[in-house]
Amino acid sequence: MRSLRRLSLFNGRFHQQRPKRQLGALRTAIATQAMKGLKAQFESAKRLAIYDAIRDAWTFVEAAGLEDISDEIGRHRREGEDCTGAKMAALDSCQIAFCLAMGAPSAVTFGRTR
Repeated sequence: MRSLRRLSLFNGRFHQQRPKRQLGALRTAIATQAMKGLKAQFESAKRLAIYDAIRDAWTFVEAAGLEDISDEIGRHRREGEDCTGAKMAALDSCQIAFCLAMGAPSAVTFGRTR
């Protein structure tokens, strides 16, 4: 599995797990390069910004930093290499993900896990 780093807001108490989702909140992931908006394809995203969204507000939950990303050449570096495992692990609690584009292998993997 690829390396995944998580950055969460610190509230004075150390926690190993992500904060629990608010009742009625939609946990949303946004593919981004520099945490400045939806500006990345799923495979090449350096970070996934994760938010809880409710009707009139949103709350930042964490940023998942991804070390090994696609170089967007359209094929795996080695045949059979798993390039999406870490990203799928980062999305394990999300109900929806936004990205500029998603390649077929990632879409199939994403569809199987949901």
